[in-house]
Amino acid sequence: MKKHLRLFIFLILLSLLSGCAQWSVTPCMELTRLTPEVDPMTDEAQAALLASLNPAVQAVLGLYPLFEGNTWVYEYLGFNERMEVQWHVTEKVVDARIVDGHYLVEIERTASCHTEDPPDDFLNAPETGTFWYLVDGYHLYRFEDEDTDLSDAWLELVFPLSEDQGWYPDPELRGEEVPELFGYRQASEPYQEVLPIGGTYTCYNISTDRDDAKNRQTFCETIGILYKEFIHFDENSGYRVELVGVTIQ
Repeated sequence: MKKHLRLFIFLILLSLLSGCAQWSVTPCMELTRLTPEVDPMTDEAQAALLASLNPAVQAVLGLYPLFEGNTWVYEYLGFNERMEVQWHVTEKVVDARIVDGHYLVEIERTASCHTEDPPDDFLNAPETGTFWYLVDGYHLYRFEDEDTDLSDAWLELVFPLSEDQGWYPDPELRGEEVPELFGYRQASEPYQEVLPIGGTYTCYNISTDRDDAKNRQTFCETIGILYKEFIHFDENSGYRVELVGVTIQ
């Protein structure tokens, strides 16, 4: 009986959270613009860096500002049927350089738990450490190490985002000729979102097709990832990630 009651309460909370504008919780959050911890890149240095890149890469960086010093702070909620655990997660660009004509950024991800520490077998904790983004034309790839072999890389985003085209992030599926199979990722049509940091931004809801889980995120131009969630249907477990602070040059 208690187990069913906990599940019922969980489902009510889930429905309340998912009711906040589109299918993200962005209007419910308190997003703040942070003060840089280090001196930001000068306008001249950033202009010189952009001038050395091809127009497609420049366009991507205009939409997703992956410049050294930029920082995103998230509230991360990991949960299962037994417990919920919250973390502060910080992603910071610690290095940016050009490698073989590609724009490569190193991002450091740290997390601090601000509820009680979960047990060792808790599967929905945030990953920490270093990862890399590489911009190749209009494609944004993610690497877990500095290996820049695009054939093995996860294709995170394809710009310009459009509801008329999608892609397979998984390199093992990118050769599929039939679209919209398991693992297919696609953006919604753009919509306007007013954020607490000031201004109206063009945003997209992005979903990845799965039959066992809900996998979606919200991306806003000139800001980055605003929201993510991954929920296993059968296990009632997963995580939600919500942007609460940002430093953008």
